[in-house]
Amino acid sequence: MLRAFLTHSLIYGAATIMTRGAALVLLLVLPFFLDPAEYGALALIMTVNAFALILVPLEVTQGLARYFPASPPEEAALYAGSAWWFTLTMLALMIAVGALLAGPASELLLGREGEALLIWIALPMFAGNALFYFVQAQLRWEFRPGEYFLLSLLFSAALVGLALGLASVASRPLEGVIAGQAIAALAVAGIGALLVRRTIFRRPNKEKLGDLLRFSLPLVPGGFAIYTSQYVNRFILNGYSTLADVGIFTFASQIAGIATLLTMGVQASLAPLVMAHYKEPETPTTIARAFEAFVALSLCLCLFLGLLGPDAILHFGDSDYLGAGPLILILAPASVMSGMYVFAPGFMIAKKTLWQMGVSIAGAALSVGMGFLLIPRLGALGAALATLAAAAFWLVLWFGLSQRLYPVPVRWLRLAALLPAAAAAALAGRLIEADGVWMGIALDLAFIAGLAAVAVALDLVPLGKLLRFARRPRS
Repeated sequence: MLRAFLTHSLIYGAATIMTRGAALVLLLVLPFFLDPAEYGALALIMTVNAFALILVPLEVTQGLARYFPASPPEEAALYAGSAWWFTLTMLALMIAVGALLAGPASELLLGREGEALLIWIALPMFAGNALFYFVQAQLRWEFRPGEYFLLSLLFSAALVGLALGLASVASRPLEGVIAGQAIAALAVAGIGALLVRRTIFRRPNKEKLGDLLRFSLPLVPGGFAIYTSQYVNRFILNGYSTLADVGIFTFASQIAGIATLLTMGVQASLAPLVMAHYKEPETPTTIARAFEAFVALSLCLCLFLGLLGPDAILHFGDSDYLGAGPLILILAPASVMSGMYVFAPGFMIAKKTLWQMGVSIAGAALSVGMGFLLIPRLGALGAALATLAAAAFWLVLWFGLSQRLYPVPVRWLRLAALLPAAAAAALAGRLIEADGVWMGIALDLAFIAGLAAVAVALDLVPLGKLLRFARRPRS
């Protein structure tokens, strides 16, 4: 399993880097098209997109994640086909209802009248993204990483090209950005559907769909709660402040989200492998060692973004977004923690979806409470602190309960020893000022290298062992 995990992590990680790279290009360029208020409006629309991905298909792909890898080929295809046609039906209903309610929905979301056109353009984008992620996930369940990579490459190129192209010619760039993303997602989702047509173009089976929904429906409140934890502070910030502040906070969140490059690649490869091999005795230890290395590398990446990100905005970004710099160091760990649940697979293996829902709701409740407590007093900084606190609470609770169902032997004391080193490096990097830009970059890189050295010394990143394993001849 470890060899497959490493191989698939590299492939899925490369695909994720491309997808996130496309988002990064948009991140760096869009501020030159959109002022902070328009960027904030885009952020809220994309937040609704995130919620739609959960609420409209009712998390049916999570059911596929549980049943498809463990089922015989013909039965697995019935599951996939049932999920596909169900998703299409739900998306069609979403578009019909959304088009009718576009006027009041836009006023409620953006706080201003006359924005129905944005909702009408956004609805096909919501549907296209849902279909793209469905076929992309299906390639994962079928263990087809090469095609997953190529589809991600195509999506990234189409997303950047069409979004920026239409933004540059549209009378209102925001409308062009959304329309470009809609066209890209729908087109690439269609190509992806052709790649997995043998499994998804099957007549839906009521019994199989029932199995999927019985598993996935309890996940919907939990998934909604997870996204609430991550995104609710944008809405609270908009209520207490302005769309411009939402834009600055979201800009910082997007830079911090680069840290999830590692998360997404590992998550994409680990989930199907765990479900296929969880009964094997060595699997828990493999997950534990992978988690330890993941935490160490993630902390180094978060430190890199938090220390170098503000300087990048200052020297290469738009001056309207300078307020985003100090928020990155807080938001980067929160972004990474939101994906660490894959290393605690107890809920999925034991089918304890109600437990999973409870953990997610608890995290969302804390996020909402912290948001209303901190944002009126601290603004965007309060939103960042509330996001970090909720992410940490949710992850601790998730691991604590999952370990009771499927114990993973993590060396917690070694991880605990790494955290003070990370905090010290972050504090030193923020407080110590160097003479000149390049001297500052060199100093920041030295702090990051020091943290990496501590991780290797603690044997959290066993580079030698991993390289020797990867070079072993196949049996």
